[in-house]
Parts: sequence; C-alpha cells; structure tokens
Amino acid sequence: MLKKDYRLSRTRKVSYVQKSATFQGFGQIKNIFNSQNSLTLIALLLLILIAWPLLKNYTRERALSSEINQVSSEINNYQDQNQNLQKLLAYLQTDKSLEEKARVAMGMKLAGEKVVVITDNNALATTAATSSGTSNFSRWFAYFFN
Repeated sequence: MLKKDYRLSRTRKVSYVQKSATFQGFGQIKNIFNSQNSLTLIALLLLILIAWPLLKNYTRERALSSEINQVSSEINNYQDQNQNLQKLLAYLQTDKSLEEKARVAMGMKLAGEKVVVITDNNALATTAATSSGTSNFSRWFAYFFN
C-alpha cells in the first residue's frame, strides 16, 4: 500500500497521469536504444567508422607497393644497361676494336694481309639497266630470261 505522502486526490491523480502521458522524457530515448534495429544501425555505423580508414590505408599501401615494384624493375633495367655499356666501353678501349674500326670505316689493312673485294655483277647490271631508261617490262624480261 502507498504511504500517506503518496496518496493523491482524484484530481491530482488525473493531472499527474496526464502530465506523464504528455512528457515521457528520457524514457523514449531508452526505448530507442532498446530496440533491435537501432542497435544494429549503431553497430553498423561504428563498423563503417572503423573500416573506412583501414580501407584507405590498404588501398594506399597497394598503390605504393605497385609503384615500388615498378621502380625496382626500372632500376634492374638500368643496371643491366649500365653493365652492357661498361662491357662496350671496355671493348672500345682495346686495340682489337681500334683495328676493326680502321678496317671497316677507313678501309685499312694490317701489314702482310691481302684484301679481296667481291662485287656483284648482277647488281651492276641492274643499276645499268635502270639508268639506261628501258621500260619496266623489258627489265623484268631481261632479268628472268638472260
């Protein structure tokens, strides 16, 4: 049973009940947090807030690793080119390359060597035919049947 302090008259009871029906206060907020859907929504929001920076870092890390792989392959290519150039430089500094350059570019020979020049007679005949002003048909005929 209620104590004397809590015993209200009928008019006071009605006004008290009406006040409590119009303003529930923090009870509505408690009901929102007690519902299953709202808790799921809050958990989903927290999950998104945690996963978003992780996803950004993951994509940035993948981009950086692909760039690192690309740069390392370029470095390997440049190192290979550098080795090839060093070998070429070492060869060009030898006497053998100097002799080869003198033979090919300047037409020189060593003492005691014999030079043989081979010419292509067909090439000379073809150039003579083209310079003589004959027709294309006669040149083909001469090429196949002479």
